[in-house]
Formats: sequence, structure tokens, C-alpha cells
Amino acid sequence: MALRDKHRSEVDQNTKALTLLDRLFRYPTVSVNSVRKLMNCTFPTASKLITDFASCGWLLEVTENERHRIWRYQPYLNLFPRDNIAP
Repeated sequence: MALRDKHRSEVDQNTKALTLLDRLFRYPTVSVNSVRKLMNCTFPTASKLITDFASCGWLLEVTENERHRIWRYQPYLNLFPRDNIAP
């Protein structure tokens, strides 16, 4: 709850960012297309949200591809012991 409250307070003026943040607590991985569909926004808008979250250290890219990249909400995933996560 503390992580959620801290991150929500940092984006509380941005409705789209709050929506994305709430989604990340349910599904901690995203792509630009999944954000675009969730927000019903353009690809550049979704990409900017992801870039903003990544610059805060909230999203970590896991694919290292130029296309079809996937990011994970690392601060949230760090709350869970590594040995309990399936490979």
C-alpha cells in the first residue's frame, strides 16, 4: 500500500498516469499497444507514458527489442521474494 500511495501521489494530477499505475498493480507488465488500448489514446501518448514511468525507475524494459517491447513494473515486483516467482 505504501508503494501504491507514494507513486499515486507523484502522478496525482495526471489521469492517464493514474489509470496506468492502477493497471500495473493488477498486471505488472505492459507494452505500448496494451497502454494504447487501455487509455484509448494514440501510440505516441502511450509511448510517452511508458517513457515517463521508465525515467522514474518504475518500468524496466525486459525485451531489449526495437519493436514489440515489454516493460515490467519493477518496484512492485521487487516486493515479492524471487524464489516464489516462476521462471
